[in-house]
Amino acid sequence: MERLTERLLTATRAVGTLGEIAGRVETTIERDAAIKRFEYSFEAVWHLAQQWLRDEGVLVGSPAATIRACVDVDVLSPADGALALGMLKDRNAAVHVYLEPLAAAIAARVPDHHSTLERWLAALSARIGAPA
Repeated sequence: MERLTERLLTATRAVGTLGEIAGRVETTIERDAAIKRFEYSFEAVWHLAQQWLRDEGVLVGSPAATIRACVDVDVLSPADGALALGMLKDRNAAVHVYLEPLAAAIAARVPDHHSTLERWLAALSARIGAPA
């Protein structure tokens, strides 16, 4: 349970930092910062979900499997599950490829990604029994 609490705190802080910049991007530096914050926020939330699922007896190894399992146990709605899989694609693209048009496209989706991460985090917090 201690590991889960630690992951919840990390995810909450990460998503909070994303909220500080989501939708406020005016320069390439801000764009790049928003993308980086999105990357680590996504990582923190999916790892939290993975840990919660493990504690519930559901073993998953990858982000995609974690997202699908969260849909299966109603932590994520099917619509949010699809959005989360889209976030995974953006995270993979941002981490492994740098192209100016791709960066602009991902940055444009950061506000929606932030909203989805907030809903995912809130659902996990409710299951854990902690305020989001």
